[in-house]
Amino acid sequence: MILTKLKEYAEERMDLPPTMYGENKIAWFIDLTTDGEFEGFICRKSKEAKRGTAMTTPHIGRSSGVKPKLLADTAEYVLGLGRETSKPERVKECHEQFKALIQQCAEETGETIIQTIANFLNSAELEKAKSELLISPITAKQASSLKANQFYGLSLTANNARAVVRDWLETTVPNVEANLKAWFERQRIVDGYGAEYRPLPVYTLAASMYRDVAKEMQPNIPTVLIRNALHGDRLPYDLLNKLVRRNRVERDITYPRAMLIKLIFSSDLKTKTMMTNMEQLNLNPNLEGSDRSAYYCGRLLAVLEAIQRKAIGSVNASLTDRYYGAASSTPANVFGNLMKGSVNHLAKLRKQMPGTYNALERRLEEVTLNLPMFPKTLNPQQQGLFALGYYHQRASDRAAAKAASK
Repeated sequence: MILTKLKEYAEERMDLPPTMYGENKIAWFIDLTTDGEFEGFICRKSKEAKRGTAMTTPHIGRSSGVKPKLLADTAEYVLGLGRETSKPERVKECHEQFKALIQQCAEETGETIIQTIANFLNSAELEKAKSELLISPITAKQASSLKANQFYGLSLTANNARAVVRDWLETTVPNVEANLKAWFERQRIVDGYGAEYRPLPVYTLAASMYRDVAKEMQPNIPTVLIRNALHGDRLPYDLLNKLVRRNRVERDITYPRAMLIKLIFSSDLKTKTMMTNMEQLNLNPNLEGSDRSAYYCGRLLAVLEAIQRKAIGSVNASLTDRYYGAASSTPANVFGNLMKGSVNHLAKLRKQMPGTYNALERRLEEVTLNLPMFPKTLNPQQQGLFALGYYHQRASDRAAAKAASK
């Protein structure tokens, strides 16, 4: 009798979850067909439940390590999507263990629904889910499949207690899909060490223009980049001005800045053809006149820097540290003296490292043959091409050095 009463009490008056279950906030459902095809996401957040609906789900405590929760977990575990700061190896391990747990559950319970979920997690349908919030410009993960319907975008920023409309967009999902594909193609460029292209998020690209992002970044800059990604319109050349100024100040061209320079040129019909085959070092770029000279001046600075480094090793202020600003804006004023200075470095290399001397001499000759004369001044567009030339040559040199060391 007492056991019966305890059971009735538990069922009627006690609100306890079953063993190994707990109350969790569920923000999204993944909607699947009975065959395991991805249908879409169902939002479980609301004004009252900003983090999601409280539900009783399988639960296990974890403070460290990789411990998947059955059926309901974070995007790292369920979809294999990590945060920008997440380690890819850990995200992959989380996802693999989540899939393994689902498969184990399917085998031990014989439930067809669980097997459907396991099939989804191990099929191409998962990629559809991962590419669904058109979040690819933000996450730099390219969308693979989108449904045809109308697309509306609104860009808002906060101004004290008000919301400010920065931009809006009305188009179709197929147009957005095509524009996103073009966006990723236009920004394709090797990294600073000649390795394969990896896309970057909008915020990283925007931040590359500033020294102190928190204080200096204008709120419309990310909006402009997102609009370009979704709508495909031309990026303003004011961005190029900011980039070349940042290059001169830092005396360096980072991967995000090189990518954004290429993206700016590629988004303009007038300069788009200049970026043909410019994913990496181009020995015969589609450039003419001063534009071509600007690209080769950038390459030349990188070659002269390599000659200096090989001849005298590491120095406190390299040739680029001292002359990048002048070389990128008034080449004729500095390259004559820089070429004279390289003569002694080459003479030293010829005696001490003949193999290195021959390689650098050939590289120097190939570049200078494309420079019949040094331009007196370079405009912002040409300074952008100078930056790409320097970036490409240095990335190519680094890749060659890495390959030779293996």
